[in-house]
Amino acid sequence: MIKKWAMILTVMTVLGLLLAACSGGQGGQAADGKAVVQADGAKSLVIAVPVASSFLKEAVQKFEMLHPDIHVEIQEFFEAMKSKQNVTLLEVEKYIQSMTTQIMSGKASDIISTDFLPKDKFAKKQAFADIQEMLRQDSAFQPQDYYLLPSASSGDGQYIMPISFTPSGFVQGNKQLMEQAGITIDDSKWTWSEIGELSGKLKAKAGQKFYAFLNIAPDFLLTGDLKQYYRNGEARFDSDEFRHAMEQIKSLYDEKAFGMEDAGNYGKGLSNSLFSLADMSGPLNALVSYLNPDTAIYRKPSFAGTGGHGGTVYEMWEAYAINNKSAVKNEAWMFLKFMLSEEMQTSTELQGFPLNKAATAQKLQQAQQQIVKWDGKQDSQAADVPLPLSFPLPDAQAFEQGIKKVQSALETVKYSGYGSVDLDLVNIVSQEFAYYMNGQKSAEEISKLIQNRAMTYLNE
Repeated sequence: MIKKWAMILTVMTVLGLLLAACSGGQGGQAADGKAVVQADGAKSLVIAVPVASSFLKEAVQKFEMLHPDIHVEIQEFFEAMKSKQNVTLLEVEKYIQSMTTQIMSGKASDIISTDFLPKDKFAKKQAFADIQEMLRQDSAFQPQDYYLLPSASSGDGQYIMPISFTPSGFVQGNKQLMEQAGITIDDSKWTWSEIGELSGKLKAKAGQKFYAFLNIAPDFLLTGDLKQYYRNGEARFDSDEFRHAMEQIKSLYDEKAFGMEDAGNYGKGLSNSLFSLADMSGPLNALVSYLNPDTAIYRKPSFAGTGGHGGTVYEMWEAYAINNKSAVKNEAWMFLKFMLSEEMQTSTELQGFPLNKAATAQKLQQAQQQIVKWDGKQDSQAADVPLPLSFPLPDAQAFEQGIKKVQSALETVKYSGYGSVDLDLVNIVSQEFAYYMNGQKSAEEISKLIQNRAMTYLNE
């Protein structure tokens, strides 16, 4: 619990830094709402970020070379508050209020990094421009050439533009243990409740020290599936579906299908785990995961047996919104579109998977070349390959099949509105869910408490 709160406080600190500094940004428009024009005649485009990534800096440099009539300014707010070592939660709340005021008044920057921000709330209040409308009007942009993006004709609306992403909805199975226990998986419809049955089979064959999963916290399971319970300012936590999810999770821990190692032995017993979270953090890691003959990759179980509710969970590495009151929305869209171009998406500075499918194909080929070049060597010259192979170098056919499997897995990752879950809602659910896990309150009591707190937050 201490580690968890330390992580949340760290995230909120960064958020606070961003929000406080935003109060000084007016974006690319003057007080009369017209675009700001530089002395050299160039339009000004302002991007607000907590900390500018190397990828963003590279994109700005190349974009300005292609468009000398547009000047792009990055407002990096973490640096502005760098000297302040500690930020209290009270200060963070003030920063959130400050950022909300700036965005809702239209005086924020033209492009806004959505890291840590309550994306749903701003989108609901139409503070962000509908990027899908820009897609409809831009015939040169083809959404089918990208992962995550809904079709231009879907009509669902899109207010956040991810630049890169990481699928987080996959697990890997230990083939040896699965064969020993006679376990087969259909990941199109399996549920978390089935994990208890599989754990029972494993323990009967291998012993009580074996688990279905190790070292996964209960609230991680619940909050990882949280997006389906709120949308467009409405929450559905006071529902049989949500209560059933809580009950499934508690049952998994009560029946010891899930286990937690103590701090002194953390990670030492993973070979006794039937499943573990798959490493899909980028093309190289994902390809190694799919090439490993000792493991099998599956989509994570769902609570309702619907194969992940129509799409695999993901996290955004970088994502941006366009200020709906910006005077340079067209230029802002031009910049976002440039960051999604094959030229930029193949950059070595981009983290995670590119949204651009052609760029992903290139990076998977590069990952294959890295693995072949490395071929199990563990000397310093191979330091650019962070993953030691625990199996022989695959042949060309295995590489081809592995790449196709990664690409097929990425196709299951569907656009889900705002991507990552609102951190404040994660905090609310985690706090209340703990009282259910330790037996202090019933599932019905907790679901109603979470519903009330969530709606109070969403209506603020």
